[in-house]
Amino acid sequence: MFAISTNVLDGRSEIYDRQAELTDLYGRIEDGTAGASKLIITRNGLSLEELERNESPDGDRSAGDWQYVNLLLEQGLSEDEIDERFRASARMRDKWERDDYRVRTFAAARKNQATRNVTPSRPAAQLEGPAVEFNPWDYALNALPDHKFSGWFPRGRITVISGASGSMKTTFIAQALIAGRNGDRFLGHPGGGLEFAFLFADRGKWDAEETFQRMNIVGQVPYECINGL
Repeated sequence: MFAISTNVLDGRSEIYDRQAELTDLYGRIEDGTAGASKLIITRNGLSLEELERNESPDGDRSAGDWQYVNLLLEQGLSEDEIDERFRASARMRDKWERDDYRVRTFAAARKNQATRNVTPSRPAAQLEGPAVEFNPWDYALNALPDHKFSGWFPRGRITVISGASGSMKTTFIAQALIAGRNGDRFLGHPGGGLEFAFLFADRGKWDAEETFQRMNIVGQVPYECINGL
């Protein structure tokens, strides 16, 4: 979704034709080559592949080195692995042989990573344990007193909640599952006492935390963001 106002930002009054770039991005999303470790993570418009070809922002090779190291750290590579990959890339130059330059570059990149990765404490999703036998009458929210077999969110089965963006689907589900786990009533349904964990595929940890803070339920919902962001 795009929201466009009539307000001009910093004198940027022109709208440029970027169909070729959008078509390229769409193609990479379709074939699975766009993602956290590919061209989506960029700094000043440069991708990992561009940096590996020795391209640099505004021609600043040291800034390019720093960005390259940052992206590889985000992928989970160790300093030894990054050093090996740097030496095999087109970025390799005499300056990288200097211990002080390498140490300084790694230190600055790790400091940046530490700043970006500070997140509020939260419970981790606990998905390990003994297997649970399927029981068709186990529900996160049990049936209403006059409806014996119509509980909500049966264990072992898939439930689809649909709605437009902004229709409070996540809020509704979180409130329902928390009430069910705590044995409280939700829209008249008594809680079934089942544990749960959220697995987010459509948002990263910052978005998830923001959602839980808005709902004032931080720490009450174990979750994981399976896209890794």
